[in-house]
Amino acid sequence: MVYAVDHELHLEYPPTKPVKNEYPGVDAVSSADVETLEEIDHGIHKVKVRTGTYCLKSVHRKHNVSCFEREIKMLRECSHPNVMRLFYLVTDKDNMVEAMLLQYIPNARQLSNIESLSGDQYARWTAEIREAITYLHFNIE
Repeated sequence: MVYAVDHELHLEYPPTKPVKNEYPGVDAVSSADVETLEEIDHGIHKVKVRTGTYCLKSVHRKHNVSCFEREIKMLRECSHPNVMRLFYLVTDKDNMVEAMLLQYIPNARQLSNIESLSGDQYARWTAEIREAITYLHFNIE
């Protein structure tokens, strides 16, 4: 769970722990520099860092750590308008990765929370998702 006290980010560790920072080419920010603005979903928060507003995805989630590590490896190679951009890793005082800072998309909603779509919205979103999946499939190891 992530919560803010005096504008500092505090992470509780069940069920997963931070991972070793072995990701060259991805800049890091200290967890002390991250201010939580609001929780979006469990383990995902809207946060503010001196450089802007981001979506924080914590390593401290129910999924196993290898999924988080794989996501970092994939996102650092991505450059596609329909895939969220990875900006920074959030590290603790021991340089262990606690979270990643992704592109924040204002007014974003989970597809499961959308009750209805117009035909045009459906066609546009389907095309955007298809393009992103095709890009990931053919361009990312």
